Amino acid sequence: TNSTDMAQHKGLFGEFVGWVDGELTEGRGDSDGDCDGGGGGGDGGGGDDDDSQASPWQQPLILDESQRMSLLVMTLKCADLSNLVQHLPLADSWGHRIMEENLAQGVLEERESVTQTTTPSREAATKNYYNHQAGFLEFVVKPLFEKYCVFTSSAFRCRVLEIAATNLVTWRQKHIEANGLGDEEAK
Repeated sequence: TNSTDMAQHKGLFGEFVGWVDGELTEGRGDSDGDCDGGGGGGDGGGGDDDDSQASPWQQPLILDESQRMSLLVMTLKCADLSNLVQHLPLADSWGHRIMEENLAQGVLEERESVTQTTTPSREAATKNYYNHQAGFLEFVVKPLFEKYCVFTSSAFRCRVLEIAATNLVTWRQKHIEANGLGDEEAK
């Protein structure tokens, strides 16, 4: 199975969520609880020290073969989709590259008279770029990283989720501005 194939995402992610939410996280705490209230607050230098004191030692995880394979698949998926949780200039650079790739695919599909899986319209793609980025981040990438970060340090988890939140708000606002929408029309 190609773990980066988005057609496989729902099933692979559902299986991962099943065992992470089930037996794995019982008694291990909330995966993003450490980040609450941490959106920019803090003294800058003491975060790492506080993190080590706030996270008591936990029994190492012992995963069975199926769980190890699922974790490896999710690691590949996170690597594949990580462009959306990079700082905005890099995230947008990758997003525009992917949009160009999809436009080229749409033109080819139109020329070959096959079922179209993406639009060949540059105008439509450009108009909806920020909305697509925000939706994909909110409904696919962020939930993936929230579950995956059960296996990472608190510092990494907070960094990724803070960048995701910033990008989401920015893309939503840019969609409103680019399309001349009011706040109510954007919903």
